[in-house]
Amino acid sequence: MKRTRLEESTCPVARSLDIIGDWWSLLIVRDARYGVAVDILVAYLTDEAGIRAA
Repeated sequence: MKRTRLEESTCPVARSLDIIGDWWSLLIVRDARYGVAVDILVAYLTDEAGIRAA
């Protein structure tokens, strides 16, 4: 999927997503901020995103 650049958007959230990188990164930050259990977050990252926990 081709990624749309958001650096010139007037929306601060869109610009933040462009700076952070991956669009789903902000969702992880949100979930970590609002108290999603660590084991659920690790399971998601391992299964869905293919990231291994160290």
